[in-house]
Amino acid sequence: MNIEILGTRGNIEVQAPQYVRQSGILIDEKILLDLGEKEYLNLNFDCIFISHLHPDHAIFEEEEIPEISVPVFAPEPSSHYPVKVLSHPVTIDSYRVTPLPTIHSTRVTSVAFLVEKEASLLYTSDLVALSHEFSLQIDLAVIDGSFMRKKGLVRRTEKGEEFGHTGIPDLVHAFTDLTDTIVVTHYGSWFYRDIEKSITRIESLGNDVAVRAAHDGLVIHL
Repeated sequence: MNIEILGTRGNIEVQAPQYVRQSGILIDEKILLDLGEKEYLNLNFDCIFISHLHPDHAIFEEEEIPEISVPVFAPEPSSHYPVKVLSHPVTIDSYRVTPLPTIHSTRVTSVAFLVEKEASLLYTSDLVALSHEFSLQIDLAVIDGSFMRKKGLVRRTEKGEEFGHTGIPDLVHAFTDLTDTIVVTHYGSWFYRDIEKSITRIESLGNDVAVRAAHDGLVIHL
């Protein structure tokens, strides 16, 4: 399985060389996870899976795009583009894609994606936490890099519902028992203040697992 991290910038204005584009992960020129940039439509793939309907993951939520010739799956309907609502695992060729409900926003439904062929990838997208625990061993976890500090930025509604982003250290800790390799993407503004230092901080979290900071165009072979 060849995995290309197309974009690593979160929903922020600041950017830097190699950290410009927003969310998108291309798997074997077959599957695109998230459509954070219109230019990704120029690539070859057979289907698109949207983790949630925020514009930095689903560009059609704020920008008009041409009709897409492949299926677009999302966890809920969009008023901006006709998507196929996905709530159960689907098989695309020999790839099995399983949506895992997550806690992230009170306004949109969000999921992580488990993609399995001969290898397995877990893409968390933005999240506070997975809604349910699971014990499956995976080859690679690609996690949310919005906040470096522990506990990230998690708020509660008056009803006690959590929303926001948990911290990278918490995510690394949560997935250490599930995988040997973690890649961090979707950076918040903290990352851009000193990129070399930020990369070092991310990679220093890997006591029991390999933790890597992604950049636009990073290719990983599983």
